Amino acid sequence: MDVVRSNFVELLPKIRNDIKTCDFIAIDTELSGLGQNGNSFFDTLEERYLKIKNSISQYLLIQYGLSCFTKSSTDNSYSCASYNFYIFPYKVPGANNYKDKSFLCQPSALTFLSGHNFDFNKWIREGISYMNLEEEAHLTETLKNKNVSVNTTINDLDSTVRSLNESSSQLVNTNHVPDDQKDFIENFMSGLNDFFNDSTRTKWNVDPCSPYRRKLIFQSVASLNMSGLKLTSCQVTENSSERFISIEKVSAEQKAKEEAQLIDEAVGFTKVVQELIDCKKPIVGHNLLLDMAHTVHHFIGPLPDTLVDFKEMLSELCPYTYDTKLMAKFDSKLDSQFQNTALNDLYNVIQKAPFSNIKAKIINRSDSDEKTSFHNASYDSYITGLIFLNMLHYLSPKNQKSILDSSEFTKFRGKYNLTFSFDLAYLDINKDQKNQERSNVFHLTFPPTWTRSEIYDLLSPFKPGQIGWIDSTSALIALNDVNGVKDIDRVLTIQKNSSVCTIKSYRAFMDEKSPSQVPNSGKRKSNHFDGDKVVETSTPIVKKFKPTPVKPEIKMFAQESDWS
Repeated sequence: MDVVRSNFVELLPKIRNDIKTCDFIAIDTELSGLGQNGNSFFDTLEERYLKIKNSISQYLLIQYGLSCFTKSSTDNSYSCASYNFYIFPYKVPGANNYKDKSFLCQPSALTFLSGHNFDFNKWIREGISYMNLEEEAHLTETLKNKNVSVNTTINDLDSTVRSLNESSSQLVNTNHVPDDQKDFIENFMSGLNDFFNDSTRTKWNVDPCSPYRRKLIFQSVASLNMSGLKLTSCQVTENSSERFISIEKVSAEQKAKEEAQLIDEAVGFTKVVQELIDCKKPIVGHNLLLDMAHTVHHFIGPLPDTLVDFKEMLSELCPYTYDTKLMAKFDSKLDSQFQNTALNDLYNVIQKAPFSNIKAKIINRSDSDEKTSFHNASYDSYITGLIFLNMLHYLSPKNQKSILDSSEFTKFRGKYNLTFSFDLAYLDINKDQKNQERSNVFHLTFPPTWTRSEIYDLLSPFKPGQIGWIDSTSALIALNDVNGVKDIDRVLTIQKNSSVCTIKSYRAFMDEKSPSQVPNSGKRKSNHFDGDKVVETSTPIVKKFKPTPVKPEIKMFAQESDWS
């Protein structure tokens, strides 16, 4: 089911209930670009994390798929509520202090999405707004400070009118009003005075005027420092380019209510993510790391500066995560069943023996769902959930009452698949991971005209393998002659026989890297709001929002009779 700006508020209670009552949740995202061309086969975990962090800050998460799977209490069947959220950084009217977001798009990513029928018009016109928790706090604080010194209401207008009369003559002589516009502003202020003095009028539509004159009106009224007025720029007709300013008398209570509604609308999809964090249900994804990193960055706050803090943040926000791509690659029983771990390949395999081809009925299917396919976020999340279900049944002992607590699955909890890596299989958010020794990896410098062939010829005695290019004159290279590279001195003699190359061990190369290239550990610095002051802290951002996670109650496979 597509969820957009027009039906989000109506569907939100149902979405929240589905998240709270389901057994596990599968997610998927579509992005405006990946931007990870700088990845190297020989990245350390810290280097790979920083590349992900820097990349996702530039691109948008444009579609979010959420599928909530629930096991029947009476038999071994499943149901699923699947939602397809269009997400767009729509600037909510009235949130003038909330700046527009800028972002990058990759042509290849947009071409790929277009080829899979992504509706870009729906994304832009109907996408649900969002802001992360730090942005929400900033908008709330801005609106609070905007009104902190004003106590005017429509029930006590005497001081307002007095301020208006006293300020009118002074206002038109201020620097922000050019000489050729002073008559216009004088006439406007006179009309505003009449409007306030007429207790029968609650609204005044100023005659249409140019954008510049509308700006002068906003500035002039703002300088009066009155909260009893609400100014709105409106179109004369729906398709008209002409606009006018509508001025309403509002009470402090009404204005506070409208500002609360404004913040609520601006927060938008973030409320769904907050529900995901609160429920602490198992979250499943396919190649999940990028999905989770984007989720945290866009809806919680900027990613921490260090891998240590990122792992701590994820383990507190979403402690029960499972990556189906990792499971397919690194479980011995599953690996033997799959030749390829792409999502559609896994789906094709689990529909045949020895898998049970377990299905889950979609209970909120709409007409548009009949046309969905791979690379639609909700469809991909639904397929990911089906793959996970079939993996569960295939691997699980039939007498296991709480299947996700079995050793078959706890070993995968909190592990995220890593791609394009020489020897790093996954990121484990629950354990410290030491970087590999890489005794068979060497750093090589060479002329810019050299290609892979010249490098392989130079190192041919040691069976050269994977190359990780650093730039046009240097690279890291793995040597496959394990016995030969044990004699490091022998490898290093290559340099003596070459006048154009240098070679050093991987350890020597890493030791010589500058501190700026090797991330430091420790807590990130972030800002939070304490009254009217911005306070710098060194506490991970997650600790400001969520308590320590509790273990979820997992109902799946609780009845031994299900396995009969």
